[in-house]
Amino acid sequence: MKRSVVAIVAFGVILACGIRIASGQNANTQMSKEPVLQGSILEITVTLDKAPNSGGELYVDVAPADGSSPAVNLSASVAKGQVSVSVSRIFPLEATLGKWIVKRIAYMPSAGQEQKDLTLSGDLSFQVGPHEEIIVPSGAKVIEIK
Repeated sequence: MKRSVVAIVAFGVILACGIRIASGQNANTQMSKEPVLQGSILEITVTLDKAPNSGGELYVDVAPADGSSPAVNLSASVAKGQVSVSVSRIFPLEATLGKWIVKRIAYMPSAGQEQKDLTLSGDLSFQVGPHEEIIVPSGAKVIEIK
């Protein structure tokens, strides 16, 4: 069985993470050297080895390698027959700098079955870098209400 995971970070910062899940649910990865910036959008695309025959939820957890702060959780709905799933969220501004790892990838069928965790191995790490200067909008104009 094979599974691939590709992580893409918005704002021109790209983190590529290829994960291949073997029959023993082991993973081998290749990571880019570009850091994920605090406050940027982290998007991870997961390709499943086979399409589920009912919908469900996909969960991906990443955390600092040293365990210094809690995991960041990403999730997305998976439709019946879907094999490519993107999970994303804004990476926390206060995220610990340094080495992070993919801690967990799991699938939970919507048919009331239990969540299935995948056991990962290999290099699942990436670097988190400091955020850029914070710019906050000072106003907003409503254009249309439907």
